[in-house]
Amino acid sequence: MIHLSTFNLANASRTEADNLSKPQIESSFILGISNPTTLLNVLECKLGGNRLMDQILSGPTAFALHRIPPQYRALLPSVPFIGAPACWRTVLKESLFRTLIQPPLYCLRQTRSACSGAKNLKDQLWLGDLPFGAIENYGSDLQVTSPLMTLLTLARIPHVSDVRLLMAMYELCGTFSLFAPTEELCAALETARSAGARFFEEWRPVKKADGRPSGLWSRRPLVAIEELSSFANEVRTYRCGARFARCAKLVTGICASPFEVQATMLLSLPPKLGGQGFKGLENNKEIKLTSDARLLSGRVRCCYGDLFFENTTSGRPLDIECQSGLVHDRYESFISDSDRMAALQTMGIEVLPLTYDQLFNPEKYHAVCAHIAHLLGTKPPVLDARMHQMETNLRYHLFTSWNTQIGRAHV
Repeated sequence: MIHLSTFNLANASRTEADNLSKPQIESSFILGISNPTTLLNVLECKLGGNRLMDQILSGPTAFALHRIPPQYRALLPSVPFIGAPACWRTVLKESLFRTLIQPPLYCLRQTRSACSGAKNLKDQLWLGDLPFGAIENYGSDLQVTSPLMTLLTLARIPHVSDVRLLMAMYELCGTFSLFAPTEELCAALETARSAGARFFEEWRPVKKADGRPSGLWSRRPLVAIEELSSFANEVRTYRCGARFARCAKLVTGICASPFEVQATMLLSLPPKLGGQGFKGLENNKEIKLTSDARLLSGRVRCCYGDLFFENTTSGRPLDIECQSGLVHDRYESFISDSDRMAALQTMGIEVLPLTYDQLFNPEKYHAVCAHIAHLLGTKPPVLDARMHQMETNLRYHLFTSWNTQIGRAHV
């Protein structure tokens, strides 16, 4: 049975297409194309002489691709020339393909003549030199914008709000990704494994308390905070570069979940953008433990505070812990959290657990904010009518499903 390493549509010849055996056509399901007719149509598109190496996926399409764990990314077949809409219409009818790549497809074009104007394609015109490292290979014959360049192409889309752009920055700079594979994708992955395929599986799925997958994945950051800042300075003079730099400056650190991002943005953004404007917030702050704290927590050297405020008027640092139901609903997690809280309190650190309901419910949220302001030795901001509206808008964007594709006009 063939798989990605032994059969490449990009290099197929007309003779190879005509001589595909029945087992080969059946095994094309591993490549994400379950219909033999579709497979042959893809080959015909490729054999037309058009190469995809000149095509670069960008914007929301590239962002969606960067969310895919490597083992599922390997299931992507070689694809036809993006400039041939008829080929893409055929391929996008395949449910496995639609799971990974949904129309419209955003493509970066470097000349006006390359723009297609096709219904399912969105051209992003870029005239001039690209920033260094802006393009990455994605499989054998597919190119996408790098994570940093993807964020810049998102900044160029008018209906991607600053809040959505900032959320995207936090995700790519964070240690999490959102991807919920369908049953069909899971079956395709198991079929490939049974056929002897081996995948790079550094990303780890975060499971619910009952052991089922949550759709949340843990991975290393795709963009370092320092890289984001440096890139923002580099592209400041580009079109929409100032907007990119303005949003990048608001990123406070590395977050491990959407919940942490929601809490961070609500508490740290200035009131004119809908937040509380609490200054000095650090994400996942490393806290070195004393010997007594190590004994209580069961940890060897350190722990990390989700949302940490070092300087307060009381002199006691404040650690706000996001109590996600994904990892804190189990009895063992409750005991571990309690031990950790006791350990930090022996070091003079104030620990405040924060639940999703406290953040989501407006009345509870404002009560918690008043308490946080008290612990920090400050006062909650006085909001005028415009600030109230900005807070409402911010909350709407933050609590809209994170799985919603960034870039659509209605989100």
